[in-house]
Amino acid sequence: MNLSSILADRELMDEVRSRIERGASDPMFPIFDRRSATRSLDEIHEGKKFAIGYDIEAIVRTTGRPALFVKNGTFSVPDSEVWKNRLETGRSTIESAISAVGRIELKNHSDFEWVGTGWVVKDNIVVTNRHVAQEFALKGTSGSFQFRRNYENKEIGARIDLREEYMQPEESEFKVVKILHIEDEEGPDIAFLEVEFIGLNAPAPIKLAESTYAGAYVAAIGFPAWDGKRNDPAVMRQVFNDIYDVKRLQPGQIVKVAENYITHDCSTLGGNSGSPVIDLSTGEAVGLHFAGSYLKENSAVPAAIVKNRLRKLCISARHAA
Repeated sequence: MNLSSILADRELMDEVRSRIERGASDPMFPIFDRRSATRSLDEIHEGKKFAIGYDIEAIVRTTGRPALFVKNGTFSVPDSEVWKNRLETGRSTIESAISAVGRIELKNHSDFEWVGTGWVVKDNIVVTNRHVAQEFALKGTSGSFQFRRNYENKEIGARIDLREEYMQPEESEFKVVKILHIEDEEGPDIAFLEVEFIGLNAPAPIKLAESTYAGAYVAAIGFPAWDGKRNDPAVMRQVFNDIYDVKRLQPGQIVKVAENYITHDCSTLGGNSGSPVIDLSTGEAVGLHFAGSYLKENSAVPAAIVKNRLRKLCISARHAA
């Protein structure tokens, strides 16, 4: 998560300044001199200073890029009034997107109980990352896709749980019945799965946006997992409070838009692989999150590429029928 977008956001920085003036401070990086801290923020805004200490950074990070719990299909109210207002206007469309996002869980895998995030993109089709799907699926010698087998020659099964919310025991699991497509290594990090939705429990698919732009307010929806091998545990603790593996809404902004990828600064971790990055005003997915370097940069496959691959998949399926 690059802090530059937050530092350039006047509304958020005014809120950070106000919180510091009122005595807000992170227990791990306490602010001892509030006057000096607010002066540093002013100098950054005026272009006189380009770096901040860990004490101020902690408040900037937790205020500017929170990771909100999802409970009973909706997101918790953020501490930030700025984010509260930005999220509240699109609450219904955001909740619709939340309902279509699930944790991909595995059976008979030797290492993992779950492996990433996926979301309903069309009817009974779930999209996730190639590197997520490759944990339980592969392309066979005949060219068709199939489930992997473990060391005991048992098929590794997969399900998607559309709940897995914090302090909520309810499950909403559906079986992955077919591996529809896994992109080759040189292609975008995309895979499509067929899921068997039972009864009236199928969520509405998340629509794919035509485009996005740098600065757009977005959110990743997924299941951030502890990732202390690549990230500083103390820093993760500030945003995630040492609670992982549950569904969260992680707001932020689009940083860069390129032809083959977009970058964003939402607070994501390893379990977010396969998360949708949704536009807060429309609820449409602008990208499929596939990689991140915490505190630096996150990458996503643009929705236009996901749409293109999905269209090819559907055309191929019709021809096969």
